[in-house]
Amino acid sequence: MFGLYLFAVLLGLPLLLWFAFAGDADGGGDVEGGSYAVLSLSSLIFAIAFFGAGGLLATVLELYWLIALVIAVVSGLLAALLNHYVFSWLKNTESSSIISDRDIESTVARVTVPISKQQRGRIVFGKAGSRIQMTATVLEDDVEIDEGESVLILRVDSNVAVVTPVSSDLSLS
Repeated sequence: MFGLYLFAVLLGLPLLLWFAFAGDADGGGDVEGGSYAVLSLSSLIFAIAFFGAGGLLATVLELYWLIALVIAVVSGLLAALLNHYVFSWLKNTESSSIISDRDIESTVARVTVPISKQQRGRIVFGKAGSRIQMTATVLEDDVEIDEGESVLILRVDSNVAVVTPVSSDLSLS
């Protein structure tokens, strides 16, 4: 059994280090529409590494082989469950800086490349502490908006802002 425990440690520890420095490479086991695994790959690696470590420790302490096996299995399961619950909690409580299309609607922006119905242009605006540039088009057919003018973002269609000119009262400072 010593060989099995040693193999598990020699396999598990380098992979744990890889997860620590490369991040959770399996993405947590989620796919759109549900989960494809009971435990993530990182939880499985934790189980293998701690199974080996618990078994090695029990073997070095010269415990009966069955007791050493129970200690190894319990160590592996506890490590996997702890990893699963800790990282699930972290994933569910993280905050995101992703700005959605809905967040952009009703924002005043400045034109950096002229916009008309025949030619898409570019706009720039600030949101959530970030400076964002987007391709833009106008809503009305006969409207042309020059560089430096202010526009109101009405909606976002396929990553293109649909804008309308705003009066000078609403222009950016």
